[in-house]
Amino acid sequence: MSIKIPSKILEERIKDADKDKAIMDLMDQLIILHESGALDTIVDLALTLKDVSSVITDDMFDNMVIMIRNLLETINNIVGNPIIKVIADSINDPKIDRAIMELESKDISLAKVIGMLRDPDVLRGAYVLLTLVKAIGAGSREYLKNHSR
Repeated sequence: MSIKIPSKILEERIKDADKDKAIMDLMDQLIILHESGALDTIVDLALTLKDVSSVITDDMFDNMVIMIRNLLETINNIVGNPIIKVIADSINDPKIDRAIMELESKDISLAKVIGMLRDPDVLRGAYVLLTLVKAIGAGSREYLKNHSR
């Protein structure tokens, strides 16, 4: 794809320009780009873009845009979801560090785990976790119904 500047616009842009100075300035810039190696890089980049653009079809581009849009929607849903904030804040709780230490010392028993079920916060967390598991189950059933072969 090339861009063509209409001749009237081009004539208007250069009518008052010092063409000799403009060409000399352009040559100076090309020499600087050549000596620095940047001109080779620009040429390589342009050829790479040409190769990529000849390989990517409009359908491929449309599919990439749809995937990016879906990814951004997912990220927005994750970031805006309060359960993610609750989980992130909970992970930083010092009690988690103590629980890990107890795991390492093997100072855990079934009685201790069952005893934790009397704690209202454990019940709340279990409720939220089980509600999430239920939603995952329902979502997977719906997904399989729509995508089964």
